[in-house]
Amino acid sequence: LLANLGRPAALERVVRVREAVTGATGEWGSARFNAEKAEIERLLQQGKLPAAYEKAQSLLQRSMEVGETAYAGSAYGIAMAQNLLGQVLQKGGHAKTAQGCLEEARQQFLSLAEAGDEDAERMANVTLARKGDCLLILGQSEAAASVYQEAISLAEKQNNIRQAAAARNQLATVLLMQRKYGAALKTYKEVNQAFLSLDEPRSMAVVWHQIGRV
Repeated sequence: LLANLGRPAALERVVRVREAVTGATGEWGSARFNAEKAEIERLLQQGKLPAAYEKAQSLLQRSMEVGETAYAGSAYGIAMAQNLLGQVLQKGGHAKTAQGCLEEARQQFLSLAEAGDEDAERMANVTLARKGDCLLILGQSEAAASVYQEAISLAEKQNNIRQAAAARNQLATVLLMQRKYGAALKTYKEVNQAFLSLDEPRSMAVVWHQIGRV
């Protein structure tokens, strides 16, 4: 939140406090994991990809060393660490390698979802859509479109309007790239209706800008 509000000094103080706390406890658990995860997300947001990559690798290695039964949520943590490493790799221009991490994370999330973890079910679909992003970066637009369509279908089954809208927005972008202007326009309008129902004017403004490109 502090990063979003443009308050880097306050953010740095929070980070120092977090590091002091996690360093003092030393024990690995959900609090330590979440602190490390937040730090990686901050580095990603700031575009500090080498540092984010190093910490994402370390987080995954540590999570796997601890194992799936070390504490409540440790199995979910391993899947999330895989997902984070995939995000960092994608941002760093290694989309093909990122795909492997994201698929591994997705399979782990799916396994947890089968055991009744609803958040893992949501994250399985998030990682699926991110795989679509990797395919798009690699120039495989047809494969990306297929993945986005699957992500839309799954999100709708989960009654997750926002997730479905996000995947549909990516699908519209693929259709625009393929010069399927009519289909792209129709899909963007569907996305706008979804954001309208969610009362997200800023998201709607972004979609209207994209519609202007069609």
